[in-house]
Amino acid sequence: MASHFVISLDFELAWGLRDIAPADELQGAMAEVPTAIHGMLDVFRERELHATWASVGMLFAADDGEWQRRQPAVAPGYHDRALDPYLDGPTPGADRYAPELLRTIDATPHQEVGTHTFSHFYCLEAGASLEAFDADLALAQASAHDLLGHPLRSIVFPRNQYSEAHLERLTAHGITSYRSNPTQWMYAPRATGEHRRRDRIARLADTYLPVGSRRGSVSRRHHPGLVDVPATRFLRAWSPRNRWLTRWQLRRIRHEALAAARHGRDYHLWWHPHNFGRHTPENLSLLHRVADIVDEARALGMQSATMAEVAAATEASC
Repeated sequence: MASHFVISLDFELAWGLRDIAPADELQGAMAEVPTAIHGMLDVFRERELHATWASVGMLFAADDGEWQRRQPAVAPGYHDRALDPYLDGPTPGADRYAPELLRTIDATPHQEVGTHTFSHFYCLEAGASLEAFDADLALAQASAHDLLGHPLRSIVFPRNQYSEAHLERLTAHGITSYRSNPTQWMYAPRATGEHRRRDRIARLADTYLPVGSRRGSVSRRHHPGLVDVPATRFLRAWSPRNRWLTRWQLRRIRHEALAAARHGRDYHLWWHPHNFGRHTPENLSLLHRVADIVDEARALGMQSATMAEVAAATEASC
């Protein structure tokens, strides 16, 4: 089976940051994200890059009215009520809903719309039950059916929180692939309050230095019908503060991706679309440089693929 260069994007807009940033600050930060997304789609189309857009289901709503009509059969139940978006009330703004963007992504060649759960559901937070997780995924699939007319096949767990019990629920909701975390200690799934400062520092250093050197991995069947497509590396966006480090990041990605191609492993790069909402021209230039690396890997036999495409190829080989 060919190796794959996988790109996944955690498409969440303000729903992914609402519990850690003020609403007025979020609206300013998200203002240019639609422009950045159209730019990314142009690069993906031009360079024939396949990508999975793991999207929060609330983005599928057209407005507050539609969002309020979609309520889960089981509430999230977080002990920390600040985590529950259903308690916010109406939250108007272009940073909350994106049905037209989702239709555009879905219609762009080689792009897959996946799920980032309906409500940016936090699987490992205190109070969150498996029944609430089931209700959330059911809403995500219903929203996708109404807007796009087809189910979602891939999932990325918000804040990379999941457990074996959550994985066991996925196939019942039509999910065939998920993105697991890198195996190094600083990437272990944890609830928000369990994250340690040393983990954050180690993850940042790992972007540029061989703290946790990786040469890709083999996507594997978790059980019949579900495939693990492991994450390899987070792509940190260009900014004036880190511009001198960009070449170090690209050098790491190139070294790892080409090693993965030579050894028949997959390489999985991910980021958030809103990361490109600032300094968009520079970040689209960064994306072109990533595409150059993909072209080098293709010359070694690697294929660009969505998460669902990797799952289908893995299942076919079993």
